[in-house]
Amino acid sequence: MSDSEYLAEAADTLHGLGRTDSDYSLLKVLLDNGALNVARTRRCLSHAKDAADLEVSLKASKRLIELLKSTTPVTQTTSREIAAMEGSDLFGLSLLDGLDDIVPDPVPSVPGRLLYILHHSMPYLTNGYAMRSHGLARGMNGAGIDLLCLTRPGFPLDTVDHIDSLPDAEVIDGVPYLRDLYPKRLGRDRSQAYLSEAADQIERRLRSVRPQAVLVASNYIAALPALLAARRCGVPIAYEVRGFWELSHLARDPAYDLTLAYKTHTALESRTAAACDHVFTLASPMKDELVKRGVAADRISLLPNSCDPDRFQPLPRDERLAAAWKVPSDVPVIGYIGSFVGYEGLDDLTRACARLRAEGHRFRLVLVGGNAGPVEAEIEGIAKQTGLDDWLIMPGRVPHDDVDAWYSLIDIAPFPRKPHIVTELVTPLKPLEAMAMGKAVVMSSVRAMAEMVQDGETGLLFRKGDVDDLSQQLARLIEKPVLRRSIGHNARSFVQRERTWDTMGQRVKTWMDQL
Repeated sequence: MSDSEYLAEAADTLHGLGRTDSDYSLLKVLLDNGALNVARTRRCLSHAKDAADLEVSLKASKRLIELLKSTTPVTQTTSREIAAMEGSDLFGLSLLDGLDDIVPDPVPSVPGRLLYILHHSMPYLTNGYAMRSHGLARGMNGAGIDLLCLTRPGFPLDTVDHIDSLPDAEVIDGVPYLRDLYPKRLGRDRSQAYLSEAADQIERRLRSVRPQAVLVASNYIAALPALLAARRCGVPIAYEVRGFWELSHLARDPAYDLTLAYKTHTALESRTAAACDHVFTLASPMKDELVKRGVAADRISLLPNSCDPDRFQPLPRDERLAAAWKVPSDVPVIGYIGSFVGYEGLDDLTRACARLRAEGHRFRLVLVGGNAGPVEAEIEGIAKQTGLDDWLIMPGRVPHDDVDAWYSLIDIAPFPRKPHIVTELVTPLKPLEAMAMGKAVVMSSVRAMAEMVQDGETGLLFRKGDVDDLSQQLARLIEKPVLRRSIGHNARSFVQRERTWDTMGQRVKTWMDQL
């Protein structure tokens, strides 16, 4: 009996005894030796997935595909199994493995032209991602860049319901958006099959529009196909890393980092960023994280969240809206407009406001957003339990055109993010808009937010996760209207001076000029 046969029998015995760890250890040795049959390779792959072992999962998958393809005849069931493995997220890593083998077929470029590739965009989605994309696009236009925006292949047909067809190009506020409607991601979300076909489609676009450079925004679903296409065409590419989506998932599911999916998506993001010619990101904590993930520090530039201070200006109070929602004119309004997710800390804000009321402070709390989910239910429960419910105003989601009117009622704008990995790293967009409108902002001291304000000058910071300190900082602004107005004025001046999309557009132009 050969050594491999002996190890295989031992592994089978251990498997029968339920000794999974020992079975897995022997199967990994056999996998390295190329001595596993189909059944044992399947078992090794199952163990690897349970252990969230990225390297062994990929190696076992490739070996299993080889074995299945060599089986005669290849049944329909076997073909489906092979297709499922080859089309998985895991196999997206194999696309990155082939980057060095690409022989470019260069495209003659149009000087000054930039193709800006986006995961999604206005007008089909109007979230923070789409607003940043559009604001930065207008800033790049203003900087003299010959700009073309392109949403990733398949958008919006595979995302937005009730859209069967649409023009392949449209202009919004002077920004041209191109659409490639196929391939769609339906049925193979984030899969290697989509990534590969999307790369082919983006390559066709590159050869058609002939840009000097490509800028692609998060996440790897857009960036990896764009990277492959840019390499084939010999076009420089920069990756605008706006967040770490796997860390956002982790904030919702604390056990997610123990899964193979987490490690796969982290590897796809990290390796894609490391392979691009340049990386833009939002803030220094994100830059530090990217360096830890293998991106060279000298290839990373900051492109912070910004806004258009001409669009977001201090406004007179909308008396009609105030009357409709019974918001008195003689008390300050504490208000939040944005997403209702757990890490935003709206439960902590509600508790802090309940303490303010118990201490005798007069105010109203306005929370705009949400969609009758668990966060809203928790807020309402806290308010009812603490007697704050008659001072709490929650209109739910409001039309985008009504946001300014709601902001006109707000005096104090808290952003009470809780301490999670993602909130320490990623800066939000909404505080800049509130600052531009002259609101006195109160920010959590998570690292990403702490660097957005100068404490006591352009905003107030409270100790992250500390409801008592949040309550104290809010009380300062309730009690001191002069401080409130001063901070709001300084905040707007800061945005006008340092955080406009025109400024950020010029930073991209500077990168292009250096190519």
